[in-house]
Amino acid sequence: MAVRDQDERGHPGQHMPSTQLLFLLVVFFLSAWGASFAQDPGEEPVISDPVTIEGKGDGGIVIAGQRYRVGESTAILDATGNRISLCDLSLPCEAEVEYRLEENLEPLCLRIEILRVLKSPPNFVITDDPG
Repeated sequence: MAVRDQDERGHPGQHMPSTQLLFLLVVFFLSAWGASFAQDPGEEPVISDPVTIEGKGDGGIVIAGQRYRVGESTAILDATGNRISLCDLSLPCEAEVEYRLEENLEPLCLRIEILRVLKSPPNFVITDDPG
């Protein structure tokens, strides 16, 4: 005699109770949209790039001709890992820069880590305000 699957009420053919189905649906939706829950709405992601810093000025640096804002909370580290000020940043230099793009504003630097200072070309000029 064959045994058939039956639910709690004895109905044949139902293999998954509704609580298990509901659980699977919840897991699916959480995994599909998990990244959007982890990030604050309206907050842009942090980007990290190796760059050559070409210039600096009042509250900013210049990378590939574009100005990036440097705030009081921006961590600037020299090649030995010591914290320095924007004034003490030697140019030109290669650096790892973490920044955030912000709508209608210049990108905001969160962290600048100097990898190495480059030799300046003879016509290299540092301006007071790259913007």
